[in-house]
Amino acid sequence: MKSEYIDSMTAYRALVERLITCERIAVDTEFHRERYYFPRVALIQVSWGDGTALIDPQAVDVSDLSQIWESDDTLVVMHACEQDLDVMAKYCGGIPVRLFDTQIAAGFVGHGTPSLENLLYDELRVRIPKGDRLTDWTLRPLTDAQQRYAAADVDHLLELHSRLTGQLERRGRTSWVADECEQVLSNYHLLPNFTTLWWKLKGSRRLRGPARGVAQEVMSWREQVAAAEDIPPRYVTSDLACMSIVQRQPTAVDELAGIRGLDARSLRRDWAVGLVEAVKRGRGLTESDLALPPTPGGVRTPRALIALVTAWVQQRASDLDIDTARLATRADVHAYLSGSGATRLSDGWRRDELAADIDRLAAGEAAVTCGSDGRLTLVDLADR
Repeated sequence: MKSEYIDSMTAYRALVERLITCERIAVDTEFHRERYYFPRVALIQVSWGDGTALIDPQAVDVSDLSQIWESDDTLVVMHACEQDLDVMAKYCGGIPVRLFDTQIAAGFVGHGTPSLENLLYDELRVRIPKGDRLTDWTLRPLTDAQQRYAAADVDHLLELHSRLTGQLERRGRTSWVADECEQVLSNYHLLPNFTTLWWKLKGSRRLRGPARGVAQEVMSWREQVAAAEDIPPRYVTSDLACMSIVQRQPTAVDELAGIRGLDARSLRRDWAVGLVEAVKRGRGLTESDLALPPTPGGVRTPRALIALVTAWVQQRASDLDIDTARLATRADVHAYLSGSGATRLSDGWRRDELAADIDRLAAGEAAVTCGSDGRLTLVDLADR
């Protein structure tokens, strides 16, 4: 299939008018973000069944492209969409209203977390060009090989959608995938929650007193600077420097000298001032100002029980022919058993498939046995 290359506003407007009436479209993007906070979009690929177009965002204004997928009548088919959503939100005016992610769907019909290349071959026996995955997509003009490679990412997505949908319908799992994709969209944010970033700082859970407030404010400051400057957060300060600052808690610029992981001599003056101000704000936070990481409620959950239930989840995933990570992770199991509020196992199809078994295991009403074939079986102890 020969793709159209869209590099004029006239061609772009004509394409939008064509796509805006489609019931489903396939979308992919090419971008670079190694040296940036936000992705730098270089190409947007769309397919509508009868054709494929490559939109050049360096030549046309794509800020209103979301009008194509902002309707409830349009389904957007993508593969591993997370970073593509960043491109859509940053450059195209918004993310889709309805999404079908083929990588998510694949996990419900017996695949793991496949690449598009592997999934297309497994399901459609289609081989797409490997091309140069490290190509510089910002250079112009794009070669014919680059255009073929980019177009291949969407050429067969709608056919793949049809194929996976048929399998999901036969297994009664269409709503499961719809729920998963809806969660992806509802949980999506271009920017993170700045106040909770300190949870990911190594050693943060051992912090006590004012150090927690300092960690919250320093990590929030670093992320906001990175976003404003459009550079990776590590370019502002390293994690090591942040933790060193949390421990030392400098309240004057000259106290930054000697901070491990921080080159105070080359640190921009405004960043140095910002760091010190963040430390001061953090030291002044009260307990109610802190965004504390969730802690398990209820009774302490024995590790053996977590391991037992996790093993049963893996068996159920095998029985259902579902990627285990799609069904439940060890963290999901831990959260559910510890009673720490709403979890993925608390409602919906996962509760229907797993919660009753987990509750019985936790209450000692059931046990797990292993057969000679290595398969686990749930045994009701009341019957013995």
